[in-house]
Amino acid sequence: MVRMKRGYKRTKAKGAKGTKAKGTKTTKTKETKETKETQSKTQAKTQAKAEGTKSKMQSKGTKTTKTKETKETKETKETQAKTQANKRKLLTPEVKVTPEQEAKLRQLWGLLLDAFKFDAAEVAAAPPQDPGAAAAAPGSRGWRGEGRDGAPASAPAPAPAPSNHQVDVGQRSVNQTLASQLRQTWLSMLKQENPDALLLRFLRARKWDVAQASAMLVNALVWRYTQARVDDDILPRGEPWCAQKERNGVGGERKDSGEFLAQFRTGKVYLRGVDRRGRPVGYIHLAMHKPGAQSQATLEKLVVQTIETARCLFIAPPNEAFCLVLDLTDFALSNMEWQPARYIIQAFEANYPECLGSLLFYNAPWIFSGVWRILRGLLDPVVASKVDFTRNLDELEKYIPRENIIRKLGGGDNWGYTYQEPSDDEDAYIARSGEREKIQAERQEIAGRFLAATQTWIKHKVAGEHKEAIAQEHTRRAEIEALRTNYWRLDPYVRSRTYLDRAGIIGPGGTIEFYPDRKVAARILVEDGKRVRDGASGEMDVVVYQEIEVAS
Repeated sequence: MVRMKRGYKRTKAKGAKGTKAKGTKTTKTKETKETKETQSKTQAKTQAKAEGTKSKMQSKGTKTTKTKETKETKETKETQAKTQANKRKLLTPEVKVTPEQEAKLRQLWGLLLDAFKFDAAEVAAAPPQDPGAAAAAPGSRGWRGEGRDGAPASAPAPAPAPSNHQVDVGQRSVNQTLASQLRQTWLSMLKQENPDALLLRFLRARKWDVAQASAMLVNALVWRYTQARVDDDILPRGEPWCAQKERNGVGGERKDSGEFLAQFRTGKVYLRGVDRRGRPVGYIHLAMHKPGAQSQATLEKLVVQTIETARCLFIAPPNEAFCLVLDLTDFALSNMEWQPARYIIQAFEANYPECLGSLLFYNAPWIFSGVWRILRGLLDPVVASKVDFTRNLDELEKYIPRENIIRKLGGGDNWGYTYQEPSDDEDAYIARSGEREKIQAERQEIAGRFLAATQTWIKHKVAGEHKEAIAQEHTRRAEIEALRTNYWRLDPYVRSRTYLDRAGIIGPGGTIEFYPDRKVAARILVEDGKRVRDGASGEMDVVVYQEIEVAS
């Protein structure tokens, strides 16, 4: 267009001279003719140039496309290579470890499989398990030697363990009976968690010393089965069971049940919300504790049930620990009781390692300094490193968002603890032994396939057979997910309902809602100053007008 404009100007200037010599009419005719010829030539040149440019651009574009495709192909290959490398480091979609840590984990799995006396070939050749075998297997006994349905247990008595519950795995002192008990207890201890994550906690607690981690894990299993009887007594005989015994029981059974429920009714200890890292938060109001008002056995049961309930809230790694806030407001020396304190310390150090993410002492008075000097001497350095003193709300807010701190401590969580009594039929599933045994038999089969894949995975890794090892990793992931899904089907049959279940925090199928009261508050809406309800759900209107906060 620029060249055409210049050509027009030159033509016009030339025609201007002709106007003086030959007259206006001739000049106009000549000017019009020359102008048209000039425009025609200019357009032809412009079109030819445009076609040439287009051809060059097409040629250049082809080269660019080929270069781009080559680059994308190269990037795809690099991405695939990185993915394959990550697969070697990624044991499951949830647990990430370094190659060195993975090697330690393989070693620990090897020792544990030896303790279980597990053989993948035997699992592959074994016929499907009889559902009744799950009930008769070690670990299915009930409280005081009874089955969960109240009948005498058919399981054999546990093999006697050493008095201090130490098991020497390194010297192959685990006999077949104990090996079977260890495997059954491990499966019960696993719950919905990732098996690799469970073992990694013991490795971290022992600073990646495989032998020490193995001994610690086996001893924790023996403690769980022979001493604490977590899966036979504490978990299936919780709040609903105690409520029935408090009304209809006799003697010590009635007294112990009342004492246990009193711990919840007073609001001394409970779980509420999450901290900044998404971990469940537990609160203990120490000023509410009255030494001598309950037995040591009752307090031990409370500690174990609280930890086990918190573990139900471990959705996935890295969320596999919880934050514990010890509220010392109005604390006096008369509230201090040393024996339960030692039990809590021992539980976190020996039996639930790395389950305590943070221990926060809140608003400690000066008289607590002497208590802390003694407590600090009892703590393992790993646990002691997780302790912090928060003197006020601002310091506590470093760990827990202000809106998640309960109002009792001055936070923005407008929630107050109120205990909801259990109903008579809450634990109806626990009595359905036939259904429970069927699900347990399925769980045993899934666990067998997982352990077989783990044993094969270790062999391929040692032999440097990476493709085969990756294939086994995929199998392990599938079985881990199957174990998780199976547990939540089994959960109502083996775990007594708690106030978290009644409050909707733990829902069917393992759904977790840390703040169900906030969800309800957000669903109650205002229209023209009146509360409205949705016809479909009966709880909310389709159109959101104005949200109002509702006290729980």
